[in-house]
Amino acid sequence: MLSYEKFYLKKDKVSQDGKVPVMGRIMVNGTQAGFSCKLNIDPALWDEKTNYLKSQRDITHGCSRKDIAARQRLSIVLRH
Repeated sequence: MLSYEKFYLKKDKVSQDGKVPVMGRIMVNGTQAGFSCKLNIDPALWDEKTNYLKSQRDITHGCSRKDIAARQRLSIVLRH
């Protein structure tokens, strides 16, 4: 059973264009796992209080599709 999920920015890995990777952390049946969402964003688009993007319209369509695909893969893993 999924205990929690958390998304965060890995701020120590800033790319040349100023973007940082979005990372995820989940706990399932007492086992914690961390993963990369394969998404780099401008830190200004990130809401520190909610640990999510401030707005989907702030990012390009390509990044939005990547985010959706990552969530779908996570959903499939959690079902098994």
